[in-house]
Amino acid sequence: MTKNLVIFTSSFPYWTPTESSFIMPELDALRNKFDNIIIVPERASGTICNYAEALHGITVDDSMSRLPYSRHRLLKASHLLNRKVMSLTLSDLSTYSNINQLASGLSFNINAVCFAGCIKRLMKRHALRPDNTLFYTFWFDHITSALALLCDKLPLNIITRVHGVDLYDFRVTYRSAKLRDFTMSRLLKVYCASDTARRYLIERHPSHSAKTVMSHLGSPALLTDLPTPAGNGNDITFFSCSRIAAEKRVHLNYRLIRALAISRPDMNFRWTHIGTGDKLASLINEITHQCPANLSVTIESDRIDNENVHQFYHDNRVDWFMLMSETEGGVPVSICEAMSHGVPVIAASSGAIPEIVDSSTGLLLSHDPDDNEFLTAINRFIGGRETAGTLRVNARERWRNSFNSQQLRDSFASEVSVITVTYNQALTIARTLDSILAQECDFDYEIVIGEDCSTDDTLDICRRYAAAHPDKIRLLHNTVNKGVIDNYFDCIMECRGKYIADCPGDDYWIDRHKLQKQRDILAADPDVTLVHTAWNRLDYTTGNVTPADADNANARYHSPIDDGRSLLIPLLCHTHPPVIHLATAMYRADTIRNALMAEPHLFRDKSYPCEDLQIMTALADAGKIGYLPDVTLNYSVGHRSLSNPLGFKKQLNYHLGIFKLTLKLADRYAIDRSLLRPFIDERLRYASTLSFNSLDRPLMDTVIALMKEHEVTSTVKTGLMKLLSSNYIMWKASVKLNGLIHRHEQ
Repeated sequence: MTKNLVIFTSSFPYWTPTESSFIMPELDALRNKFDNIIIVPERASGTICNYAEALHGITVDDSMSRLPYSRHRLLKASHLLNRKVMSLTLSDLSTYSNINQLASGLSFNINAVCFAGCIKRLMKRHALRPDNTLFYTFWFDHITSALALLCDKLPLNIITRVHGVDLYDFRVTYRSAKLRDFTMSRLLKVYCASDTARRYLIERHPSHSAKTVMSHLGSPALLTDLPTPAGNGNDITFFSCSRIAAEKRVHLNYRLIRALAISRPDMNFRWTHIGTGDKLASLINEITHQCPANLSVTIESDRIDNENVHQFYHDNRVDWFMLMSETEGGVPVSICEAMSHGVPVIAASSGAIPEIVDSSTGLLLSHDPDDNEFLTAINRFIGGRETAGTLRVNARERWRNSFNSQQLRDSFASEVSVITVTYNQALTIARTLDSILAQECDFDYEIVIGEDCSTDDTLDICRRYAAAHPDKIRLLHNTVNKGVIDNYFDCIMECRGKYIADCPGDDYWIDRHKLQKQRDILAADPDVTLVHTAWNRLDYTTGNVTPADADNANARYHSPIDDGRSLLIPLLCHTHPPVIHLATAMYRADTIRNALMAEPHLFRDKSYPCEDLQIMTALADAGKIGYLPDVTLNYSVGHRSLSNPLGFKKQLNYHLGIFKLTLKLADRYAIDRSLLRPFIDERLRYASTLSFNSLDRPLMDTVIALMKEHEVTSTVKTGLMKLLSSNYIMWKASVKLNGLIHRHEQ
């Protein structure tokens, strides 16, 4: 089927300093995913010749910009009495605080209704059908609401981005919470330009949290073959690039640099700013009358493209990039550009800026920094070139790992996201990724790698794969070790596909059609929340492969489609082998995100040693479970993997954590604990053996207390261990003897 993408912009591809830097990096990736791309600017002025090569094969439809009411606001007055406009406006009547808010809300509603009609005509002109077209609004504005209004009669597929002015309510005179909530109910996804933006939107519209995801824009790798070199210590160069507007506070850049120049008359300073705006004249006036002799200032107010900004970094030495914005919805592209050249950043802590700037990549000042704060912070680096050099290396590394737009280009058409969490798996991670990349399917999928600050070569291997497959792989490199719980659930929140699959860094898939078969089942039945398959055990030490369920012990749980609730008890009883192996599964992204957002304590509690049990029970409770008898996975056992902790104490803590989680989930899903009696008895008796072998009295006392609390009957073995542990010498000797016997049997 032909796949069409319609992108609604403010002005692009007509010249604009903001949209061009956002959209241009996406076009190549989007071109590979869609047969036809149509760009629809709301306003058009000037020419589009600068983008001729990038737009090759892409249709630009500027009909919307030529509408009379697009160019002349007074012509919109004819829509004041439109029934839909009146209905939208009157529904918010109690929320208007003044006449200005009423006028703002009314104007937005008129725009939404007018452009809805324009979009219907556009669809007819290009023969677009709802089932083969994705509508993408680059701003969450009246165009997005116009598309949502059409959904009452047309089942449109709509996604949107959200940035700053289209996000924060305080940036506009009025925004209807009711209309925005309605609009979100009709969207497939809302891509927020930062995690700060995502949290803000979810706080105001919690019922749509599952479809609200974070998607950094980043910046491309242009002329970044080598980082910009540091200076000689006597001359300091500052650079900034933004509109010269009140919210960007470019005046504050100058005042802080001026204070530094005055405090250090023995040094020379240079500041270059690229950009223009309504505050340009007042800035020049301030510089003209107050600039010290050892400070040189250049303001380049001509229109300049992002390619020229990268050229500036390439051709000039830049010590620091500065941005003092009062607010930022997303992670600023200007900061990403600076870091791509290895330039550390000085920034005010506002909006999403702390997501990219910290003490390792620059100077993160308070929201309203004064001279003393700035001077104290920067004087630590003046003269300390080694420390400043470390910042430069870290800045470039931060960009490469997390904000390289070549790796961040959105997989808007992706059906499936595959999560691969990995830590110190240099020997196996390539095999894992090769098995995922070998999948053959008729839809797009992405691979989200959660690399958890490995100490071996895992990260380097992941980087090579990400560089070789930028349109397929997104590498999320944690600069500190998060642990499997946070690493996995952070990856879930990053996934952009409708469905999520899982393949850890020490396992691998053996069926090239795994994703296709599972996705087809999920797409055919919206009540199915998860599809899993059969699997093999792979002995890491011997290489032997054996079926996980060779004797068909779980056959009664493996119908093609099962009621999920019927699987809760075997899941919580931890049948052996497991009823569902998550690394064989594909599940609905929205379903698990809803559960995660609603009850984070069930998923994020660090005392729980696993992530799969919470996911499987949540999905089983939410719908039907599908099963394929095909063997799709070789699961590694017999070595230290994410689910095989070593040492008696570690094993004991793992099993006690599983015990605690299981009872918590049983209560959550209203499962009578008496039905879990086999699990309770088996798990606590095994825990008593581990506690005995650990030679740790407090741990053994803990297990004995749990056995008493849960009325676990003592066996001869548990009674003997309790007796032997009463004398430490006897206890230690028996543990040692048991170990010798065990090794002899092996």
